[in-house]
Order: sequence, then C-alpha cells, then structure tokens
Amino acid sequence: MSATPDLTLWGVGTSRTIRAHWAMHELGLSYKVKPIGPRTGETKTAEYTRLNPRQKIPLLQDGDFCIGESAAIVAYLSRTYSTMERSLIPETTREYAAWLEWCFFIVAELDSTSLTLCAAIGLTRSVRSTVLRRKSLPRLASISASSCAMSKSRSQTAGNS
Repeated sequence: MSATPDLTLWGVGTSRTIRAHWAMHELGLSYKVKPIGPRTGETKTAEYTRLNPRQKIPLLQDGDFCIGESAAIVAYLSRTYSTMERSLIPETTREYAAWLEWCFFIVAELDSTSLTLCAAIGLTRSVRSTVLRRKSLPRLASISASSCAMSKSRSQTAGNS
C-alpha cells in the first residue's frame, strides 16, 4: 500500500454507490470519482468492461486492483485504510458478527427500501451532483438512518403480529 492511495470510485446515483462514497468519506480518504450511472450505457464501454466484466457499479480502483460490490468495497476499504481513529469494522468477534448481520440486512433487505425512499423524495436525480459536491453526506446519512429505522420498525411490527 502506498502512502497516498490512488483511489478511483466509479459510479453515482444508486444506494449501492452511496455506500462506497460514504465509507470513503468516513475513512477520510481522498479519491477520484468517475460519475457513471447504471442503465445509461456508461458501464458497457470497452474501458469499463475491461475493469469490470460484470458491467455494474460501483467499482473501486485502488492502483492496479479493482473490486466491485458495495459491501465488498466497504469491507476492503476498512480493512485496508482504517486507522485507530477511523474504522468501519468492529474488532471483537460479537461486534463484528453484529456488523455483518447489518451489512447483509442492508444488502439483502434495505436496498429496495432505500431505492423506493430515494425515488419518493426525489433524491435519485440529484445524487450525482450531491455526491460530487460531497456537502450533503450528513443528509444521506440521516436518510439512510431513517430508512433503517422504518424498516426495523416494520420488521418488529411484522414479528409481533
């Protein structure tokens, strides 16, 4: 790992890409953004297909290494670039297990809720510029937290019936 990482994150405009942008922000990492969107044809170019044959976003380039899938990107970033002051993955076994549980919940269950929520408040069209300006990450965090709370409340209500 070099002293200054050469990070490029491909993708904006989806809850999946927000995860990677958010993780990089939380870790205090500097990175370049290639603001390509899903279902736009931008993931089908020869350049992008060489980097990611699955033609999906997000994709993280760290020097000559590439990794896709938002949860894998977040785990990689935390494992590679965490410091004592900034870490995304808990150290203890049980806290790590709880972290994994939330990661799988977010990837498997919350993702569709987030997309619906983003569309409902008109966020999907503005995410590209929001992420590039990086001034609204607290807003994205509060939206994500609200979405988590709504989903948790629904699952608890469903479990009580």
